[in-house]
Amino acid sequence: MSSKVPVASFLVSAACWAVCPAGQAADSVAVLLPVRSAHSQSSGNARRFLRFRKIPTGGTVCIHTVQNLSGRTLDMRDVDDELAAQISQTGYRAGKQGTVETCDATVYTEIVRVEGSKRINAEVEFRVLLADEQVPRLCTRAQGRVRPLASFVNSLVPIQKNSAITQREAIVAAFTDQALKIEAAQAGGMELYPGVEQH
Repeated sequence: MSSKVPVASFLVSAACWAVCPAGQAADSVAVLLPVRSAHSQSSGNARRFLRFRKIPTGGTVCIHTVQNLSGRTLDMRDVDDELAAQISQTGYRAGKQGTVETCDATVYTEIVRVEGSKRINAEVEFRVLLADEQVPRLCTRAQGRVRPLASFVNSLVPIQKNSAITQREAIVAAFTDQALKIEAAQAGGMELYPGVEQH
């Protein structure tokens, strides 16, 4: 497991937290002001992004490589596919970046906390970046909780579930919460944060 964050993920994170700082991340959205493309600048016409935008119905959501920033060694195998599966259940076509033809939106996710013994808690921070935009419109957190339940041999002898399995279940529960928050944010459209200008 590597704790290094790819440059693309870091830049998106920095842009997001500039308008959605730590401690104010929950259930918040990022805002874009009018953006000038190279073409519009040459013609002198400013291209304005809509104040509210949604991921198109049935649109494609690309999953950027999920990062482990929890400080714990986690089994990260197929974790991107787990997130894609949860988002796909909300009606979008989701897949790892590079495995789908286009990206109507890209989701950047970091696992920031996995802890507990009697109850495993997992927390992720994530951002949703729409196509043709440079600052995320949605940056927030999601959580998942599971209680490790022992299985039984002959209904008498308890066998404690492997901790790695329980941790993964908590992470998947957080991904489920994440997918639902992304879906909920589309109801009225993701609004722009005031005061952020892209170039």
